[in-house]
Amino acid sequence: MVQAEANLNKLLNGTRSQEVAQSEAQLAEAQAKLQQLKAGNRAEDVAQAQARLNQAQAQLRQAQDDLEHNQMLFNQGAISQQTVNQKRSECATSDVTA
Repeated sequence: MVQAEANLNKLLNGTRSQEVAQSEAQLAEAQAKLQQLKAGNRAEDVAQAQARLNQAQAQLRQAQDDLEHNQMLFNQGAISQQTVNQKRSECATSDVTA
């Protein structure tokens, strides 16, 4: 009986040690995430992302304008349908990246 209790205590202590180690690892991970959240994005990172967005939006507007212009030229017989389709494709690609 005493041996069984000793084995049970040893087993429970081993399980608790694993639980403690797991909890400590989870705590460390949570602390690291908290530090990242506190640090936030640097102003330079935000400015670069905004610049990329602005550039993509400008490219989209240009592609849309080119498509509209080429559609008008096609309607007048000045350019081929293939040219219009190419501009339409460029416009769709710009829309996806913007």
